[in-house]
Amino acid sequence: MYDIDRNPFYNGTAPHSYSVLNDWNQDNQLVQQQFKDALIYWLTSYNVDGFRFDLVKGLGSNQSYNATYDQSPNTWSGVTEDKTNAYNASRVARMKELHDAMRTVKPDAYFINEDLAGAKEENEMSEDNETNWANINNASCQFAMGWQSGSNLNRFYAPLDDNRIWGSTVSYSESHDEERMAYKCEQWGNTGIKGNVAMTMRRLGSVAAMMLMSPGAHMIWQFQEFGADETTKNSDGSNNTSPKKVVWNYLNDPDRAGLKQSYSELCAIRNGNPQMFKEGVTTVMSCDESNWANGRTIKLSNGTDELYCIVNPNITGSKAIDVPFAKDAAQYHLLSASYGVEPSLSGKSVTLPAGAYAVYGTAGMTDIEEIIDDVTPQVNVYGGIGEIIIEGDYRELDIFNISGQRIRGTSGLPATIYIVIVDGTSYKVVVR
Repeated sequence: MYDIDRNPFYNGTAPHSYSVLNDWNQDNQLVQQQFKDALIYWLTSYNVDGFRFDLVKGLGSNQSYNATYDQSPNTWSGVTEDKTNAYNASRVARMKELHDAMRTVKPDAYFINEDLAGAKEENEMSEDNETNWANINNASCQFAMGWQSGSNLNRFYAPLDDNRIWGSTVSYSESHDEERMAYKCEQWGNTGIKGNVAMTMRRLGSVAAMMLMSPGAHMIWQFQEFGADETTKNSDGSNNTSPKKVVWNYLNDPDRAGLKQSYSELCAIRNGNPQMFKEGVTTVMSCDESNWANGRTIKLSNGTDELYCIVNPNITGSKAIDVPFAKDAAQYHLLSASYGVEPSLSGKSVTLPAGAYAVYGTAGMTDIEEIIDDVTPQVNVYGGIGEIIIEGDYRELDIFNISGQRIRGTSGLPATIYIVIVDGTSYKVVVR
């Protein structure tokens, strides 16, 4: 309803350097109230779990970016990335204000900032029980492609990410803003990796191991668990926001299916052993650039429980990697390893082929097979008169009609064919 040069709700141009489309005037109190109203609406009317806030760097007050305002066209000049990226107290205050509004209706809602700013700013946000996005894509890609330079993955652990507060980050190796690791391996992988699907998937599994065995929250972006390799960029380098393809037949490839199995095992280790990933666990990360030729390790210890992740970053050749085991080798058992790899534990070293990982734990660590047995019970699924009958215990259930519409409930159903998915297994059911 307003021309942009006199619009009270939008800036004609942004005072920061990361604007997309129109830039909200953060100094307008009605704009701030609209933010709060929207958050509270989704929390109360739809009971969402929380929010991940995009472009938090653009949510500071207009004057906080040290740009110059021209009132007539309602625009800002002198905008630079250095000014935008500098510590900004108004962003900290703004996010706390939004968080306070959310806490009035749902105190435990998730609150994640894509701020990607300095540790001082993000630590102040985390003191308000906010978490912050941690982009580890470049280092993850460097490792996956087989390049030592820039491959520091200690940043998966927040205290080693420029002294960020423990548990204050959600780190990730892939996201919608970054190129897939598998894509970059195909384009720029080192000799022996580029064009080699088996080796690429093995190295992607090792990235997953270093990420998921690091205490703290992490994000697995859609389909990275089976080595999705579709580019996320347009030819001009801008983000391609079109729907991403789900290449299900990738799972027919044993190496890609093996990568997915690695993700399942690593997640199961975390779920089955929460005592190893909580605050206070002694954590020793050796996954930076200097830990290449001699191998990388992560050691987690809590009382008598110990967990070790071992990785051979080399491109060729097996490697006997020295591991800081506190006990004799007989005290540890294998919890997970790269697909098709059989690690060798002897004394204080683990031998792994190039690009592979292994995870060992003490006797108190839950075995992956036990976890799988616990979460995949046998069920019987069949149709009755107006109902779908499911016999046995299960955790997750989805029901769809033949038009693809999700169905709520298992009784009072029209007679037709339904697709029933129980804990990931699909059944075709006829209801009479």
